[in-house]
Amino acid sequence: MKSVISIIVAVLLLSGRKREALQLIDHLAVSGVFILGADVLALTSDGYRHNYDSWLFELDSGSALESIEHARTYIKNYPEGCVT
Repeated sequence: MKSVISIIVAVLLLSGRKREALQLIDHLAVSGVFILGADVLALTSDGYRHNYDSWLFELDSGSALESIEHARTYIKNYPEGCVT
C-alpha cells in the first residue's frame, strides 16, 4: 500500500509563482503522492496571509493520479492577480 500524504501546500499564485507551484505538483506526481488539498496564500508586505481560497480532494474520490490532476487543474485555472 502506498503512503498517503496530506499536504497543505502554500500555493503562491502571484505573478511568476504559478509555474513554481506546478513544478512542485510535477515533483509530487513522480513520487505517487496523493494530494488532498491546498490553501492559496498571498504575499504581502507583512509576510504571507491566507486569502481563503483552497481546494480539497477527498481520499475516497479517486486515485493519487486523479488528485494530482485535480491540483494541476485548480492551479492552471486560478485567475492571475486574484490574491491581493
